[in-house]
Amino acid sequence: MAVVAGPCRPARGHAEKKAPPAVAICISGLLRSFNSTAGNILTTMVRPIRDVADVFMALDPRLDEYHNHPTTMNATGVQIREWTAPFNPLVLQVQRRAGQNEGLKDCLRMIEAEELARCRSYDWVVRLRPDVAYTCRLPTIEEWPPFRRASARAPKAHRPRPPWVLSDWIFVENYTTRSVAVKDVWAVMDRSAASVYMRDWPRKCGCNGEHGINEEDLGCTLSQGRVEVGAALTPGVPLRRIVRTWESGRVEPNCSACRTLRWNETRWFSTLEQHAHIAQGR
Repeated sequence: MAVVAGPCRPARGHAEKKAPPAVAICISGLLRSFNSTAGNILTTMVRPIRDVADVFMALDPRLDEYHNHPTTMNATGVQIREWTAPFNPLVLQVQRRAGQNEGLKDCLRMIEAEELARCRSYDWVVRLRPDVAYTCRLPTIEEWPPFRRASARAPKAHRPRPPWVLSDWIFVENYTTRSVAVKDVWAVMDRSAASVYMRDWPRKCGCNGEHGINEEDLGCTLSQGRVEVGAALTPGVPLRRIVRTWESGRVEPNCSACRTLRWNETRWFSTLEQHAHIAQGR
């Protein structure tokens, strides 16, 4: 955990702990179906690491897909407080934004401000969206940091050096030029990669949008930032699904059938075969 210069103070709510939380959880984006997904997100992505994580929320109050329509419905302040209270966010910011990158950048500013105040940086950042439900749980912190430990079964396990980002879907478009599309819905990353991921994603590689413009822009940004990219493999089931407001079907808050994500199932871009296609819940 890097030390940041500046006036220090104890991490809020963690004064009894020996060290500040190691993980920053960023939940950003349009609220959409958050009233349905909040319990699932809390169970799968927050509670496994709750004691060592701070939650930052940069939310857009809109509940539907009409991004700039004047009659778009917003969640009320009472609803937002009810849905977000179980997460006990360190910082909660709710406002309309021009796009998802604005929320990510606001989240990064919150993280940087907290790091400056406590004089220590986070080790890892988890990027989540309010409208996504998960079929896997994060490992408890005893299994972190991801990929650092080899095992008897995998003594030569690939262990990426920072900066790295773990997504749940990758498409390698051009292995020679390191052109890769990266799904932009969920990510676990080391802190240095967050400074690349959680900013604007300019059109740098001239991709054609075949695998999603945002995905290709993010892939280009990470490649040019020399960020190693991995895909979390969950055999038989996608890691997550986007929950649309108009779709039927209840999200199970306790996720009783969820398995724990295993870091050693990750495939990394540097180890992928040329033009390999790894898809999880596209």
